[in-house]
Amino acid sequence: MAVALRKTLLVSLDDLLAVVREFLNPHVSRSGLDRCLRRHGVGNLRDLLAKAARPKRSGFKGSSVKRSIRGIDRSEERARLPAHRREVSASNG
Repeated sequence: MAVALRKTLLVSLDDLLAVVREFLNPHVSRSGLDRCLRRHGVGNLRDLLAKAARPKRSGFKGSSVKRSIRGIDRSEERARLPAHRREVSASNG
């Protein structure tokens, strides 16, 4: 839970420690929380802030989709159509 809070709130270790002690575990130590954050890869706040500031890249690439659409063989496309659509498609070209 502390790792999710660190990723979401992007707060310092001391601020996160206060939140964790108040709402999750009053007996947690600062060093224990720091070890936990480092173990889960969110120990360095500067890195998290840098990642949050970067624009997110879209996984969609339009050119690869266009290539795959152009690469479809028309006979293959007709074979995938239902029978009643094949007749219409064959008469059109």
